[in-house]
Amino acid sequence: QYRAAFSPDGDTLCVTNGFAFVRVWDLKTGKKVTELKPFATQTAGLAFSPDGKLLACSDTEASVWNPATAKKLLALEPKGQFYTRELEFAPDGKALIGVSDRVVLRWALDVDPSGDKVSAGPGETTQNVEVISNVRHSPDGKLLAGLTDNGRVRLWDAKTLKRQGDLNFSKLGPSALAFRPTDGKLAVACRDGIQFVDLAEQKWD
Repeated sequence: QYRAAFSPDGDTLCVTNGFAFVRVWDLKTGKKVTELKPFATQTAGLAFSPDGKLLACSDTEASVWNPATAKKLLALEPKGQFYTRELEFAPDGKALIGVSDRVVLRWALDVDPSGDKVSAGPGETTQNVEVISNVRHSPDGKLLAGLTDNGRVRLWDAKTLKRQGDLNFSKLGPSALAFRPTDGKLAVACRDGIQFVDLAEQKWD
């Protein structure tokens, strides 16, 4: 698994290249600052919190670190059956989403103002028949969107993980998605271009 994540200010880059550690680089100096380790196996997911003070990493479980001190602050449950290969913080930093094959996981986070203590409630999960990838929050933090391996865009309530519906892109070959920050429209990368979707105007399956 190869992953990279920039801090929100663009000054720090964290990378993993299939080993059981994460390297943290200072882009102003071009020097490696530290390594986060050890992990049980190769790291598969990386995500900075919106304020850049926390870094979420994952192998078969997810964990939250202080990237400046290389201190592990929290190990998260439940574990997925496979690698937790994608991670994403909610826009307000108060929740973390993980993806493990057919399972979407959510942990509510309580972050101490110092940024050096983090606690989490019991992890919530939603099972899917299909393999899920590319899970993203809407800019207002209310929705999650992700791709299924049969070409659909699936939508969930970001707090409850209750399924809201699907949009069928199976004939267009979707491969990635992202929300546009300015107006919340969903961009879906397909074989022949980008499809923009206004979810407020769509009828969901």
